[in-house]
Amino acid sequence: MEYGSDFRRLVAAVLEEMKRKEASRWWPYLQTLPHHGDWHPLLWSDEARTSRLPTWTVASKRLTERLRNCANDAHDFRSMGLGKDVKDVSGKNDDEWPSEADVRWASAICASRAFRLEFFDDDVFENFDETDARAFAVLERLSDVDEDVWGPGPSEDDFDTSVLVLVPWADGLNHSSDAEESSILRYDAGSATATLRAHKSYARGDQVFDSYGVHLSDVDVFLDFGFVVRNDQPFHVEFTGEEFVNETGEFVDSGFTQLESVILRIDPVNGVGENALMFADCFLAEAIEEHDIEQFALDVFKRMCENALKRFDKSIIEDCRKRILDVREGESMYGAVAASYLVVKEYDALKACTRLL
Repeated sequence: MEYGSDFRRLVAAVLEEMKRKEASRWWPYLQTLPHHGDWHPLLWSDEARTSRLPTWTVASKRLTERLRNCANDAHDFRSMGLGKDVKDVSGKNDDEWPSEADVRWASAICASRAFRLEFFDDDVFENFDETDARAFAVLERLSDVDEDVWGPGPSEDDFDTSVLVLVPWADGLNHSSDAEESSILRYDAGSATATLRAHKSYARGDQVFDSYGVHLSDVDVFLDFGFVVRNDQPFHVEFTGEEFVNETGEFVDSGFTQLESVILRIDPVNGVGENALMFADCFLAEAIEEHDIEQFALDVFKRMCENALKRFDKSIIEDCRKRILDVREGESMYGAVAASYLVVKEYDALKACTRLL
């Protein structure tokens, strides 16, 4: 059965195994996962989400898109008959399963706990016994957890030599932002095992950490893992290609598709990123003289930053600053505190970008 993107396949697999309960070989692990509370923004109530994150913020817009995908996935999974062969403990087959809440939970689990492993030796699959067959039939084509795979269809990162998996023993480790790329879980084809290399020397009894991944923004960490760590990393202001096009006015008749999926970033330290300028160059080439394109694009981005700033209510910013006042550098923030931190960082970044441009 085709479930679309690789991320959706893993979500579907988790849902089916949860429905199997004690009959699932993964039940001991599944029982250890958090099943209650709003530990992840995908699990927040509508009231909590709107009160914590203004709708125009980067985090809110990206979270809203993920929630929309969860609702669509729940509908699609029911239409495709996901889990129809699996009876629940009462013996009935629920036509309303999985619910949107079920899919939100499974998506939160996969976004926060899945690992991407690279496979370079197909021969290792020959040694798997029958109990492994069902899991790998679902997982053998899975890919990376990134923003692309939340959309419909295959991700550009989907290829036959990688797999997106939940690894119980690795899931038991805490993450560290210091670990970076050196402690990303990897697959060892020689021993057919997932291995983790230490990013530093550990003494007996020390806690071992793995990595969150590389090149993750505060919003990435928040949306994937459900929290954010206070740091001095620049906050990248984000606009969609659609927002840029709308701001250009009547200059261009766009031939681009899915502009809402194009992310254009502005660094408050270095300015407009190369990808954003390349997009502007391609988009405006038919309407503006080549030597004027870059300055025109910079003017558009500046107006977008100024307009975005106007949406922030000063009283909201003051409340958010008070909420994070006592949070120390390197400290993790959750829930309303994490949301306040992102609101403040975006506001400050917009002000810096406006001055820079």
